[in-house]
Amino acid sequence: MLVLLTAVAYHSFGAQLSREGVDWLLMNDDGSLCDQHGVSVAQKEAQPNIA
Repeated sequence: MLVLLTAVAYHSFGAQLSREGVDWLLMNDDGSLCDQHGVSVAQKEAQPNIA
């Protein structure tokens, strides 16, 4: 499952929210997207299951 959340929320609460089978799509302050490892994700390719 791919979940979209802000980078601020992920860095603040990611450890508490971490679950097996959940991957994170992070929205940065400038609106760009990346995965939890910092790899850029194109907005056209991003298809989160939950936002």
